[in-house]
Amino acid sequence: MFQLQKKEFIELGKRHDNLETIRDSPPMGMGVENWRNTIDLFGDPKYKKRCEVNKKNREKQLFANRGGSASYSSWSFKKNVEALETYAHAHTLPDGTFASPLEEENFNFHNRMSIRVVAFNSNETSTLVIEFVYIHGLSFNCL
Repeated sequence: MFQLQKKEFIELGKRHDNLETIRDSPPMGMGVENWRNTIDLFGDPKYKKRCEVNKKNREKQLFANRGGSASYSSWSFKKNVEALETYAHAHTLPDGTFASPLEEENFNFHNRMSIRVVAFNSNETSTLVIEFVYIHGLSFNCL
């Protein structure tokens, strides 16, 4: 809903150049006081700065997480699956293909690394994969 409020604020700003007119024109279903508080938030310099930082951070992302709002660890725990399966779930399209060549390459690389570690000692698979990655400075990106 917050995104809809911000969109409404931007649209009203395009139609009106008077802030008071915008402040008195809340979106349907929203009270005037809540709307005014929302506008005050959008105008707050701290909020604007945080938005700019978030925008720059989103631009740095190599690929999007398509796994929904649950974190990797939460989804992995609920489904009782390992990290690589969680990664695959979050980076594949509904047809089962990876969303980008980079995401597939990343998955394949980490899959090869985990197979090597599993072959080394299959009794402590998860711990060894994490230790191997940590010790060797490899990046699991979002795993």
